[in-house]
Amino acid sequence: MNIKKDISWRVYVTYIGLVIFALCIIARIAYTQQVQGRYWKSLADSLTTDFKTIEADRGNIYSEDGRLLATSLPFFEIRMDTRAEAVSDELFNEKVDSLAIKLSHLLKDKSAEEYRRIMVSGRKNDERYVLLNRKVTFTELQLIRKFPIFNLGKYKGGLIAIQEFHRVNPFNQLCLRTIGLYRDSNKVGLEKTYDEYLSGVNGKQLMQRIAGNTWLPLTDENAIEPQNGKDVYTTIDVGLQDVAESTLLNTLVKNEAEHGCVILMEVKTGKIKALANLGRDENGGPYSERMNYAISEAIEPGSTFKMASCAALLESGLADTSTMIDLEHGHKVYGKQIMKDHELAVNYVSLKTAFAISSNVGISKFAYNAFNDKQEMYTNYLKQFGITQKTGIDLSGEANPDVKEATSKRWNKVVSLPWMSVGYEERITPLQTLCWYNSIANDGKRMKPFLVSKVTEYGKVVKQFNPTVANEKVVSEKTVKKLRGIMEAVVLKGTAKGVLLNSNYSAAGKTGTAQIFQAGSGFNNKGVGSKKFLASFVGYFPADNPQYSCIVVIYNPTKDKSVYYGSQVACPVFKELADKVYATSTFMHAPIEKNDSLLHPEDRPGFMAGATKEIEKVLTELKSSHSTMTEGNWCSVIKEGKNYSSAERQIQQGVVPDVTGFSLKDALYVLENKGLKVKFKGNGKVIEQYPNAGEVLVKGTEISLELSN
Repeated sequence: MNIKKDISWRVYVTYIGLVIFALCIIARIAYTQQVQGRYWKSLADSLTTDFKTIEADRGNIYSEDGRLLATSLPFFEIRMDTRAEAVSDELFNEKVDSLAIKLSHLLKDKSAEEYRRIMVSGRKNDERYVLLNRKVTFTELQLIRKFPIFNLGKYKGGLIAIQEFHRVNPFNQLCLRTIGLYRDSNKVGLEKTYDEYLSGVNGKQLMQRIAGNTWLPLTDENAIEPQNGKDVYTTIDVGLQDVAESTLLNTLVKNEAEHGCVILMEVKTGKIKALANLGRDENGGPYSERMNYAISEAIEPGSTFKMASCAALLESGLADTSTMIDLEHGHKVYGKQIMKDHELAVNYVSLKTAFAISSNVGISKFAYNAFNDKQEMYTNYLKQFGITQKTGIDLSGEANPDVKEATSKRWNKVVSLPWMSVGYEERITPLQTLCWYNSIANDGKRMKPFLVSKVTEYGKVVKQFNPTVANEKVVSEKTVKKLRGIMEAVVLKGTAKGVLLNSNYSAAGKTGTAQIFQAGSGFNNKGVGSKKFLASFVGYFPADNPQYSCIVVIYNPTKDKSVYYGSQVACPVFKELADKVYATSTFMHAPIEKNDSLLHPEDRPGFMAGATKEIEKVLTELKSSHSTMTEGNWCSVIKEGKNYSSAERQIQQGVVPDVTGFSLKDALYVLENKGLKVKFKGNGKVIEQYPNAGEVLVKGTEISLELSN
């Protein structure tokens, strides 16, 4: 019996011991999870390392003259290790207020109290990577490194800076849809087309995972250095692009239009010099580069398509520019559809006149009479002209032209031919229309439009893009000559009469006014106010020696219900851009004769003050009589009859320089080198300055300049 009790006692003791041991294990697990969990998780994270991708610097996009259109700038995500080894409690408590104030003052995204709360909370919770700001510039980072606590050093002060690159456009909205958008998915524009050159090759870096699944570099060195992207140079002229966009914007605002586009192209090469697209949302917000309408919006072109019909008539020999037609008082019925003209002053006209006055009845009758029994011939000519194909421009998103064939099921043998002949029942983009007109300006040679001229790497050209001929001869030389003649008639005595006149150069082209088909009601809208119209003009200049072709398309001008014609809305945009091109293209100007009065010594004007060497060079080139120039870097020039003399302009230390008479360029150089901030008004030479010359110079002071106009 005693043996039984002894065994039972031992069993109970063992059982109780096991229970106590189990409870100890459970208690330890709970303590580890609840009390030490954060510490051990942080430690586990700190032991996780891996090689992560280091994104290569993306290449820049430039204009043709080297101005920056798109670039990648470094930004930094800054964090704070609140438990950095050199940051004691005493130091942290003493400096955290001043650090918060400086961060708030510099970054202006949070109040000083918010910054202080974030850092204090992070230190209280033993956080080693407290997020402060996600988008700090390099200049701001350099200042932050000097702030309290952070100025202890790269590691001791607890400042952590993680570099990222952001794509920026220095000219903001200028040419934005053409340059495109750079993003992880759905890139557009040149950013997409030339991504293989711009993107470069990514590198690798050893990084450590910390709490929150955040990865930070272990060292500043990369295991595999990234190869930066190459630079892309476009054919865009920034000055002309700016004129195209500003003129287009003014027209859209003035006419309260929905959207519009402008394309300017070199006739001989196919280079796109300006490509502007502006539109607004349905709520009538501000105009912006929302979509590339020029290449992605295929629309019924209206009267600008009439030149294709004229070309088909001339090429086939079934009509000539002098062939006459009866306009039937501007009213013609095809099947159950009525073709109309507006305000006709004549009834019997030639093909040339029908085109110049943009007669729908005239052009449709010419096409119907010539091709009604051979309609496939007409659509075959459209193929020959290249109208039925994409242009092949080096830009993503070009829409397919929708031009019906006479053999297709969609073709109506009664109405398709006459209506297509005047720009309906087909859809093409503004760029496709322009390329067709450009081929006529280029003596029948069709060029492939392009936007990028070269790709460079560290200044060395690695890829050159030259002009490409798409078709050596879309029409005969005889037809080209006649087509150019009827386009000149549009400007001289047709629908664009008096709108594009300029005494220095001539232009040729075609106006277009198309009623827009609307879902649900088609073209049968009641009242002019409920209808939508497309106003356009496409042409080239100078008419006698074409250098540039241009198209302007304005979609649905609505402000004045009677102002929607191409001549009223689109032509003024064409003219302003053409005037700018002519003014800035010296090769289009007649050379100055040697006996020009400006070269006569007695008629030469006085000079501005400025750089001595530059002034002396000008005087020498003009073979002007002048005394020995002063040895100083800056001088004033005095005209005495036929002779010139100079007086030194001394730039003294510690006083405001005298820049009156200087050009703005020279004045900026002198004043900014003295540490002054320059504000100016007007153009020409400096006639007044404040503070005045000779006053005590204080760096950082703003100086105001008034320039002569």
